[in-house]
Amino acid sequence: MNKMAITVTRGPSLRAPFAAVIGQFGIPPAPLPDAATLTARLAAWLPASLCQRLNVAENSASLQHWLMHFAQTITESRGKMALPAVCGAHQQLAWVALGYCDAHATTQAMQFALTATLNAIGNTVADATLRRQATAVLRLQQQAQPDFQERALMRVARRRGMPVYPVVDGSLVWQYGQGSKAWQCVETATQADSRTGMMLQRNKVQSNELVLRLGLPGVTHRIATRPQQAIAWAQQLGYPLVVKPLDRGQGKGVTANINTPEDVVTAFRKAAAYSPQVIVERFVAGNDYRIMVMGGKFQWAIQRNPPDVTGDGQSSIAELIARKNALIAKKDLDRGFVKHVVIDGEVQRVLALHQVTLEDRPAAGAVIPLRVNANVSTGGSYMDVTRHIHADNRAMAETLARAFRLDVVGVDFLTADIGRSWREGACAVIEVNATPMLFCDAHAEQWIDSKFADGENGRIPSVLLLCHSPAARDRALAELADLGPGVGVVTRTQASLDGCVRQFTRTTDAGAAAQALLLDPSCEALIVICTANEIRQRGMPLDRMDAGAWTEETEPDQALRELLYGSCNKAMKLPAGPLANAVRTFL
Repeated sequence: MNKMAITVTRGPSLRAPFAAVIGQFGIPPAPLPDAATLTARLAAWLPASLCQRLNVAENSASLQHWLMHFAQTITESRGKMALPAVCGAHQQLAWVALGYCDAHATTQAMQFALTATLNAIGNTVADATLRRQATAVLRLQQQAQPDFQERALMRVARRRGMPVYPVVDGSLVWQYGQGSKAWQCVETATQADSRTGMMLQRNKVQSNELVLRLGLPGVTHRIATRPQQAIAWAQQLGYPLVVKPLDRGQGKGVTANINTPEDVVTAFRKAAAYSPQVIVERFVAGNDYRIMVMGGKFQWAIQRNPPDVTGDGQSSIAELIARKNALIAKKDLDRGFVKHVVIDGEVQRVLALHQVTLEDRPAAGAVIPLRVNANVSTGGSYMDVTRHIHADNRAMAETLARAFRLDVVGVDFLTADIGRSWREGACAVIEVNATPMLFCDAHAEQWIDSKFADGENGRIPSVLLLCHSPAARDRALAELADLGPGVGVVTRTQASLDGCVRQFTRTTDAGAAAQALLLDPSCEALIVICTANEIRQRGMPLDRMDAGAWTEETEPDQALRELLYGSCNKAMKLPAGPLANAVRTFL
């Protein structure tokens, strides 16, 4: 079996002009089948949806082009990331370089792509083994690669030239920016969210109790742990009702507008699949609004609408749903801000409430609701109502954000009219969300703007110092170890900041060592000291640096010089004199 040698670079290298997972492998003597034949052979191990995406690949006799597309398709099984990729070959060696969000997940995808492709050519591994490998590598992508909200934030960050790092591979905790200028987040939740607030918002009963204690409109509900208990609460509260799990979001397990004991039992079982404690809640009529607060300030308001279809007098409801789904652009689906309507038990229940079935053909202009809940994650739609929200409702959302001690909050609010104060008429806060959904890239820009003012890109000053030998590198480290508070100095095996020296027991490189300080909010500037050979082998330590400099005795060759000029804002030979004085001019 052909083995792949894989290298992870933190910045541009002589092989790829971007941070990359680079795989090198021998080209097998057997000719490569065409893309359609390869895909047909892979269908025994891969999901049909993945094979469908592979099947649209440009047909190429080049193994490296096929592997590049195959590995990218695997890494994007959770959603399009639009990261760069290049490939090439020299004699009997080929290579593929993929941009990455999570290096480990991308490495595993690339390794599996090679294994599966070579097996499709030579049939050297059992189908059952490859199926297990495919399942494992696809599960890893789902667990480690960014979701649609994180991808939106990353798109905005890339447009600003802002670096994004996983704090730990597979953690789904991402850092935007470097050192003292960085923010860490999980989806839209940030490092500024309190643990107390996160705990309270997760429990819908406690969250509602805090809303009521603040003198704001909440809901009336009870907790049930058995179907009969849910029926008893339903009789006490009165119909219609909402039944939902205690601690889930995105509409999971939620059934609304329940009017019979039989439906209470069905709804209870649906909710109990997500939580042993089930909420039975008095239904509040009104439109469903999401009010967004960031950094204590109101940002936008969205009206969320349940999915529906409009009859044309000829088509069945099932056909109208299929047509509605077909009208959604693929790019919007890839971005994750909209979802197809899936025909499930809840859709059929709502249709039955309106005394229609999927086979019925509604009259022209007749609007047929498909769900009661308005979550976009289950096919709902939305419209911006920021200009129409009443000042009292804005103030209410900001009050909740302060009281919950949360940096980013989405307040779910039911009312007949968002332009009317919550003090007037029936309304209720039904949920406070610490990881509220973004609805478009413009919302991602507002999130970034709330953390990085005036178009900042979150970068700290960074300098690469190139030395001709390990001994020269060590001398430079000794001379630059104390440039002042907040200035970190890094080599391949050591990182130093404010007198604290970190040493790495695992095999590392200057880019990995630099991460030790880029993840530290005390680091205000960074100096990376490398030999020329280290850069040739492992690439630049960061995706971009303020300055690249070399000493008198170190003269980069043409390829290395081009790499420095291409990935540093300035590159130059240091003047004669004390090294510390020369480097300090870049900070």
